[in-house]
Amino acid sequence: QKVIDALYRDTAPLEERRALRPDGKNLYYAYDHFWDNCTTRVRDILDEASGGILSTLKGVETDGKTFRDLARDGFWGMRGFLLITDVAMGRVTDRVPDYWERMFLPQFLREGVEKKWGIKPIILYQRQPELERPELAGMNTKADTNGNGLADVEEDTEHASSRAMLFFILLLLVVPAIAARYFGRFQRSTLALAILPQFLLGGILWFLAIISPLPYVLWNESLLVLLPLDLLLLILKPDKRRLYARGRVVMLGLYVLLNLIGVMKQPILALVIWPLVPNFLVGFWKPAWSKKRHVETSVAKADAKKLDASSEPTSAKKKSA
Repeated sequence: QKVIDALYRDTAPLEERRALRPDGKNLYYAYDHFWDNCTTRVRDILDEASGGILSTLKGVETDGKTFRDLARDGFWGMRGFLLITDVAMGRVTDRVPDYWERMFLPQFLREGVEKKWGIKPIILYQRQPELERPELAGMNTKADTNGNGLADVEEDTEHASSRAMLFFILLLLVVPAIAARYFGRFQRSTLALAILPQFLLGGILWFLAIISPLPYVLWNESLLVLLPLDLLLLILKPDKRRLYARGRVVMLGLYVLLNLIGVMKQPILALVIWPLVPNFLVGFWKPAWSKKRHVETSVAKADAKKLDASSEPTSAKKKSA
């Protein structure tokens, strides 16, 4: 009865909740997807009502999935959200939660309840993946090996990680700038094409990091990669622009190194190519690498040969005279 009363106080219509809590306590709360959501509230109520039975799962190891991995499982089939989990969710989500923390997701709360009280969950509704992903039609999308309410195909995120798609999109944004440098045409416009979108995205991420109290928004390694100051590549004078670009290339190279050795955690190495290419082009590209320069050099050499050839008869006449 204590559990039912506690659950009712949190789920009753707003007017009734106000009557149950005249001081306004627990009418509202600051939602946090991982640490304070609708599932953790139920978990905490069950734990309090049972005298701390569920909290004995604190420190219990799991299968090694991080908060980010678990979030990506929840965004199965949603490519846009899968990209957001990498770019917008910071390094704190790359920690492996214990079983207590893992119960921010309903399927693990159900699993925890079954572990402690032997009460099997009754699934009233199960998603139908084939309706969201037509390519799964004909597959056994009802199979639920672990009985957690998610179909097996929904928990297989490898088929839709979206990371390869992100890399391809970034290539489309930066390759024109490389081609423009090589051919010597439209260099400024293609550089702007590579820089302006990342300036906008970086500006949004920095703004959210400044105003948000959420740790996975504040401590975001994407802030080091998508630096709005890269807009200076389009504004500064050539010498200062080159100096800034070289500093950024060093900074990005250091980030890649720290990511490879595990100091940096987020899976955003593909994202580095976005600012790296324009900064490298501005800071280190040599005129000799451009096709236009090659053509000019070839023409100059050809003219020099013609000049030498035309001067040879004159020299021969002088010698014979």
